[in-house]
Amino acid sequence: MNEWFDAEQHVERAQELYESGRWEDALRELKAALDVHPDNGEWLFNMGLTLEAMGRLDEAIDAFTKAIELQGEETETLNILGSALSRDNRHDEALARFEKAQQIDPRDPASYANRIATYAQLGRHDEAEVMFYLVMQFDEKNARAYFNLGQSLLERGRYDRSLHCFNRVLQLDEQDEHVHGRLADVYWALGQYEQAYRCFLQQLRCQPGDIDTLLNMGNMLIEMGRGIEAAEKFRRVMELEPTHPDAHHYLGELAMRAGHLEAATTALERAIGFDATIVGPRTKLAMIALRHSQIHLARRRLKQELEHLTDDVDHRLREELGQTLLDARLFAEAQQVYGELAKQNPQIARYPHQLAVALLSEGQMQPGIAAARRAVKLDRTYLLAMRNLTLAYIETNQWRRAGAVVRQALRLDPTHAAFKRLARRIALHRIMSRMF
Repeated sequence: MNEWFDAEQHVERAQELYESGRWEDALRELKAALDVHPDNGEWLFNMGLTLEAMGRLDEAIDAFTKAIELQGEETETLNILGSALSRDNRHDEALARFEKAQQIDPRDPASYANRIATYAQLGRHDEAEVMFYLVMQFDEKNARAYFNLGQSLLERGRYDRSLHCFNRVLQLDEQDEHVHGRLADVYWALGQYEQAYRCFLQQLRCQPGDIDTLLNMGNMLIEMGRGIEAAEKFRRVMELEPTHPDAHHYLGELAMRAGHLEAATTALERAIGFDATIVGPRTKLAMIALRHSQIHLARRRLKQELEHLTDDVDHRLREELGQTLLDARLFAEAQQVYGELAKQNPQIARYPHQLAVALLSEGQMQPGIAAARRAVKLDRTYLLAMRNLTLAYIETNQWRRAGAVVRQALRLDPTHAAFKRLARRIALHRIMSRMF
């Protein structure tokens, strides 16, 4: 009896410590309780929540799984386990738990709302939308469903609909801990920097130690040309987590922009030291090597970067890598990067244009011309793409087509010196061909 009472006391203290954010102490109390009664499913569930809060996902998943084995399958526990599995990129296992929760209670909104997030992570956005509309059939005010769909829409670049979803979250649950950060991301994507800045500040008022918000805000401040404020955000991250690789990466980027190449090199190498798989620092180290005419070092850095490139890497970093590959004359590798960017972003003209540059630079004329034509088709005012397309047509003796592109360009800008020279060259060729 005394043992049970003591264990209950440990659990009560753990609850208080958990709510105050003292997770290590809460975990210690729960372990003490479970030493007495290791088969208490409710306490194991609480241990899972605590481990999850500490970022120890593998251990949290084990605790939730054991709790289910002891207590049986309940919708709440299945949903929480599924969410943890999804965050651990074990998506198929997560979906199986959510589907089981639906079988137990077909009107359980969490099982549908959680699948919106998991399907979005998998890039299966149509299925995410199906889950959203299923939730709406019996719970039109489900804030989590709106939040997760908003994230899916944000990832697809459907900013107006995403903005509507996140604003709806605010209406339904103004205490949501993450919605201001997501609103900031949407406004940032729309180029509405001041509105995004205000939302980032609001998010930091809700969660002062939100590292993702600090990093995003810092990157936006870089875009706004406010480097000093950006550096302050990254240093704040380092105060919270001194070995955070992204903070060192972005401080290295700022040092590069300021021309402090030695400091930049130190910061970028630290980022790699803290996370050998991080993408971005090696590209910037290659850029520094190119400035010092160290072409072999630059190419080695770039090839190392390619080894760590994955589909979820931010397009800004992928584009930076592609441009640096072109600068280092690694054209085949640049084709790989820009080809993937063009496939993933079919409405952005600069990606097929850069792909065309890589192809044409390697002498692949017909594929290069096809890529350049795609760029011009996407943006009828893209003069640089038109110039490269004209030169490629001339190189392949397609003078009539070259002339058509030049006329189109001069209609856009009659004073453009490069196209006026090309027009004279084409006219001279026409005269010479008649003579001979």
